Amino acid sequence: KPVGDDLREGKFTLLIAEALERANEDEKALLDLRGKNDLTSDEIVAMVNVVESVGALKAVEERIQELYDESMIALEKLDL
Repeated sequence: KPVGDDLREGKFTLLIAEALERANEDEKALLDLRGKNDLTSDEIVAMVNVVESVGALKAVEERIQELYDESMIALEKLDL
């Protein structure tokens, strides 16, 4: 799905929560624009840059990988 969809819709995702936790006040103010009716492409790009620069994207990707790995281990232990 397009990168800015969740930002345009104002969804509060794990990625946004992680970014807000790590962001400084100016970055938080920018992220708080999500869901704004007239969100510009430049604002979306800036928000995506914040998510990446504060390490939120990497942290969420690592968490997804951890959960996947745990799931695969659990499935291997099942006697199906």
